[in-house]
Amino acid sequence: MNRRMIHLGIVVLVAVPLLLPAQDVSRRYRWGDPSSRPYYMWGMRGMMEAAGLRINRRDDEPLSVDPTDAQWHEIAEYMKRELPNAWEFYQHQTVAHQVKMRRQIFAKFQATEQLRHTNQLELYALRLQEQKLLDQTAGLIKEWRSVSLDKKAAVRQQIRLKVREQMQVVLKEQQLRIQKLEQQLADAKNHLTDEQHNLDAAADHRSDRLLDDGAVPADDQAAMSEQASAPSTQPAQNPAQ
Repeated sequence: MNRRMIHLGIVVLVAVPLLLPAQDVSRRYRWGDPSSRPYYMWGMRGMMEAAGLRINRRDDEPLSVDPTDAQWHEIAEYMKRELPNAWEFYQHQTVAHQVKMRRQIFAKFQATEQLRHTNQLELYALRLQEQKLLDQTAGLIKEWRSVSLDKKAAVRQQIRLKVREQMQVVLKEQQLRIQKLEQQLADAKNHLTDEQHNLDAAADHRSDRLLDDGAVPADDQAAMSEQASAPSTQPAQNPAQ
């Protein structure tokens, strides 16, 4: 693995998760599997998968639109301030590669911002925290590769602690999503219970509407129209009979 590929792994690890959309994190982290990414040996493939990208991504795959100058300025200032390792790598890329990276980063940035716009502020805060921890981990990885052998164990321990913090953030994110699903299920059950309790009153009201000057509710009109237009299942009668 050459130096360029190592650097690419680091930036993908920290820059693109900056902007990871909401997704099923249980698919991303299979901790019981010893070969699971992204934490197994911190390899190139693990870093790519941690960012939600396939390692064999083809250049002809569609990318997001380019950000405006104002949008990219906002993202760049954030990365300089909060994700210095990702920004440093971006700065060392060719102009053509920077264009591709901007499109990907912008798409992920929009997905993350959507959490804030939809008032999912706890998830949004956790996502920002995860980004910073990933960037800090990337900085430690670069340090581990350059320090002398007698210092590698200490740096590795720091990496482990950062990884553990990041995994804790992921667990909190999962917990919030589960709580949201549980609330949605509870609301659906309560709605069903209300409908069952009010069944007689609802039936009376619906019957009155049907008998009120021949008025037919819109949903019943649609059902009756479908029945009228459906092919008959009765055998055709012979007119000669």
